[in-house]
Amino acid sequence: MTTILIVAKILLKLAYSFYKNGEHYIMFDKIQFPSFELEIDSRLKSPKHFRKIQSYSDKNNTPSIQTENFNFPYQTNDVDYMIHGICQGLSDFPISDNNKEHFIYIQIFTYLSVDASYFTRRKNYDSYLLLFTYEGSGELEYEGEKYSLGKNDAFLIDCKKAHYYHSTCDNWQHSDLHFTGGSSNFLYNEYFKDRCPVYHLLGKNEFQSLLEQILYNHTNALSNREWLVSNGIENLLLHITKQQNHSNTSEKKAEYIRYLQKYMESNFAKPLTLDELASFSGMSKYHLCREFKSYTSFSPKEYLIYLRISQAKLLLATSSIPAYKIGMLVGIPNEANFIRLFKLHGGMTPREYRETVSVKK
Repeated sequence: MTTILIVAKILLKLAYSFYKNGEHYIMFDKIQFPSFELEIDSRLKSPKHFRKIQSYSDKNNTPSIQTENFNFPYQTNDVDYMIHGICQGLSDFPISDNNKEHFIYIQIFTYLSVDASYFTRRKNYDSYLLLFTYEGSGELEYEGEKYSLGKNDAFLIDCKKAHYYHSTCDNWQHSDLHFTGGSSNFLYNEYFKDRCPVYHLLGKNEFQSLLEQILYNHTNALSNREWLVSNGIENLLLHITKQQNHSNTSEKKAEYIRYLQKYMESNFAKPLTLDELASFSGMSKYHLCREFKSYTSFSPKEYLIYLRISQAKLLLATSSIPAYKIGMLVGIPNEANFIRLFKLHGGMTPREYRETVSVKK
C-alpha cells in the first residue's frame, strides 16, 4: 500500500507539471499544501467517517501515513459528496467582518485527483465556485442543464443554487476555488449570471500564473494580504470573461464535441467506427481525433472504451448477468477482447471485479 501511495504522489507531481514559454516547471511549487488520501462518503448515517491520510507537507521527506476516524464538516441536508483520491488544499485565513465587506476572500481551495466515484451535490452554500479541469473529465448539472467538462475547461457557479458535479473518468484532476465577499456579488451578477457557466480556457498558462499568485498571497503574512488576494481574484475573473470573446469557430467546435460525447454515451453499445463518428460530427477523422483529444483528453476510441467498461462495471456490480453476455451488451462481443480490455482499464478481470464488489457489499 505504501508503494502505491508513493507512486500516486509521483504521478500527482507529474500532473502538476506543464510548460510555460518553453520551460518546464511544477504547478503550485511555491505553495505549501498538506496532502491527503481520502475515502469519504457524506451519505453514511454514522457521524464518523473513515479517512486515510497520506501527508506530504514536506516535499522532500518520506511521507508519513496515519489512519484516523473523524467528524467531517458540512454534515447538512444541503450537501452530499463522495471523495476517493488524493486531495491537497488550503482553508480560509482569519479576516475581519469589515474586510469581508470590502475584499473578496478565499473560503477554501483544493486540488483533487479523484476516481470515477467522486461527486458533489450541494445547494444553499453562500459561495462562488471556480472549478478548473487539468486532466480527465467530469460533468456539471446546473440550472436544468448538463455540461461536459474536459481538459482546460472551467466553470463558475453560484453555490446557493442547486448544483451537482461528478467525475466521468478514473482520474479527474481539478482545482476548486471557493470565494465570496467584497465585490464578488456585483462581478458575478454583472458578468457571469444567466450565461453559460462553462469556459474553455485557451490561455491556461496565464490562468495558472494568476491562480498561483493568489494562493501565494493567501498563504503569506503580508500586511496587505487581503487586498492582494481580492485584487488577484478580480484579475482571474477578468481573464475568464475574455474567454467569452473567443471566436465563434472555437465555441462551435466545443459544442460539436459535447454533442458527439452525448451521442457516444447513448450509442456506445453499437459498433461505432471512427468513420461514423467523423461523419456525425462533420469533421475529418484526423480533425476529429485532434479536437476530441484537445477538449476531453481522450481520443474517440479511448472515450468509447471508457464508456463501455464503465457500463460493464455497473452491470457486474448490480446484476447476475454472465460476464461474456455483459461484454456483448456494452459493445464488446468478443469475450477474450472484453476480458483483455477490462483488465487493461480496470486492473482485474470481470470475474475478479464482481467478486471484489460482492465482498464490499
